[in-house]
Amino acid sequence: MVKPIILFLSLLLLACNGSNKKENSSSSNMERKSVSCVKYIFEKDSIFGDIRNHASEKTSVSEAINNYSKNLKSLDYSAKF
Repeated sequence: MVKPIILFLSLLLLACNGSNKKENSSSSNMERKSVSCVKYIFEKDSIFGDIRNHASEKTSVSEAINNYSKNLKSLDYSAKF
């Protein structure tokens, strides 16, 4: 009688540990995607910032800032990398 209960509890424990590994793997994968997304946004922001800074030499500052804002709004912030 005790052996089936121990077997059942052992199988339950193993099943739970397996699902945690999948969740942890999925969680770390999402973290990597988020970090990649943030790095991508920072790189693009740097590029758009340089363009904005030099665009004000040829156009008005407000137009340069509006173009910079449009460029930032066009980026994909969904972390699907």
